[in-house]
Amino acid sequence: MEATLRSRRDFAALEARRLQAAKLFEQGQPQAEIVRRFGVSRPTAHRCYRGWRRGGAVALRGAGRAGRKPRLSAGDRQTGCQRIAAASPNGPSQAIATGCGSKRSRPTPRN
Repeated sequence: MEATLRSRRDFAALEARRLQAAKLFEQGQPQAEIVRRFGVSRPTAHRCYRGWRRGGAVALRGAGRAGRKPRLSAGDRQTGCQRIAAASPNGPSQAIATGCGSKRSRPTPRN
């Protein structure tokens, strides 16, 4: 028996499914039809319906990312990397390995 592997997070496909569901809601189809047609759970169909009712198809678009938002912008990360590289005469990997020149002490072992 051959197992079929599929991505757990195919965001484009999930968004396409939500937008198709929005079209069906606009046509007056019930949530039960969404469950049957897309093979999703009733709570998932209800969340989709509730989002559609509150903001239309636009509300069902994806966030465009997974996980929490980054704390640093891409420019801030680049600046940080440049500072780390400049701080170490042996390059960024040596700077990171030595703690980037920080004065922090090592943690005390517990008995």
